[in-house]
Amino acid sequence: MSPTPLASRQPALCRAVAGFWLTMLATLSACSDVATAPEPALKNANAAPLLVAPGSLSFIVPPARPATLTATVQFVGTITAESDDADCATVSPLSAPATKPPGSSVYVVTFTVTPVAAGQCTITVRDKKGRRVAVAVAVVQGGPSGIVFTSDRDGGDADVFRMDADGGNVTALTDNDDYNDSQPSLSPDRNRIAFISVAR
Repeated sequence: MSPTPLASRQPALCRAVAGFWLTMLATLSACSDVATAPEPALKNANAAPLLVAPGSLSFIVPPARPATLTATVQFVGTITAESDDADCATVSPLSAPATKPPGSSVYVVTFTVTPVAAGQCTITVRDKKGRRVAVAVAVVQGGPSGIVFTSDRDGGDADVFRMDADGGNVTALTDNDDYNDSQPSLSPDRNRIAFISVAR
């Protein structure tokens, strides 16, 4: 029996090699589809908001003790605060790094707001990502003739107001959206007001 000439075996050999490589490519393609990791989801820029409490401050002067603002974030960074009217109230420090208290999962910065004179102003707190929170500040002249009361005169939620004994110089002491502020009570030295705030 004579051997088959090489020339006659070449087409069959080429078909076998081509079939082998097609099978390998199909297998590799299937494996690459399985091994491909899903693309990571984009982080929401607002997932970690800047929170500031309380939402508003009110003082009766003279004298009035400073109050504290607490800013809470979920990342390390410097938080700044500024008053738009230093003749009404000041804030300090103007900037501070957020630190994580022991056992806490958030970072905190504390600011001190000091009333200066009667008026209304805003303390603006900003985080390193540019988010900001505005805190309304009301400073009113105190004295035995001052009256504090609750009203919804601005429509919507109830707020605490102060007016002179003759009914003049009415000033809003709170402006909490979605909350009803009621039952204001002056401290004996008339430097502080306690009130109830309930979500609507």
